[in-house]
Amino acid sequence: MLGQPRGGGRRARALRQANVRVPQPFVPPALFTNRVYRVAVVVAFLAMLVNLGGLVFVSLLVVDVNGLSPGAGALVMIPAGVAVALFSPLIGRMADRVGTRPLVLTGLAVMGLFSLFLATFTGGDSVLPAATGILGLSAGFIFVLTPIISAAAGALPADQVGVGLGILQGAQFLGAGTGPALFGVLVTARQQSGSDALNPWFTSHEGAAFSDAFLAMAVVVLLTLVVAFRMRSPVRRPVGEEALRTAPAGAWRGAGDG
Repeated sequence: MLGQPRGGGRRARALRQANVRVPQPFVPPALFTNRVYRVAVVVAFLAMLVNLGGLVFVSLLVVDVNGLSPGAGALVMIPAGVAVALFSPLIGRMADRVGTRPLVLTGLAVMGLFSLFLATFTGGDSVLPAATGILGLSAGFIFVLTPIISAAAGALPADQVGVGLGILQGAQFLGAGTGPALFGVLVTARQQSGSDALNPWFTSHEGAAFSDAFLAMAVVVLLTLVVAFRMRSPVRRPVGEEALRTAPAGAWRGAGDG
């Protein structure tokens, strides 16, 4: 077990040295000198950690605590898809008018509030609080992710956008795997301890471990808010002769239409 982190550290050092030595590295070191991009990667990782953790453990909650069948429990996830369908077009339009930072902070605040909602009101027999909580959590996540991707793309030079967005996508997948794993350890430990929920407003003993997991998600969102406060709107690069010369044929065709 201890050899795995050491092996990972050696591979990371080897990758860093290779990136420094080769003329055109796979991951340009200058990529992470961009403050907007660094913040975007960290926020995307932490937001996805909470979002996937919420999706997984709300599903487990309605099956283990509310007694639904797995098929019926899956229906509680429908609000998450509804939130994506409803808010994605709206957020895309708002990002140009409002800017990235206000939307990201608003989305994180919504995620934090609904994490606390899940930690407080999911101890009863009804699945409505769980469905409401996952709706709010997913809506907040879309308010974070959509402008984050746009900000990361806008903050990078044209020759770094591809690899930059690839790394950003990788951070999301890493968060998607890390969240359920970490919160799963917490839920298991709390179930074995048999303790009441840390949240004093969660009155039911059954499901206390899940309440603690949702409370931990709220703490992670709070830390993410601290990171997101450091984000600044990227400077919009004008489309100059260099961009027009290097763009694929037809890329700018119709740009001024409408």
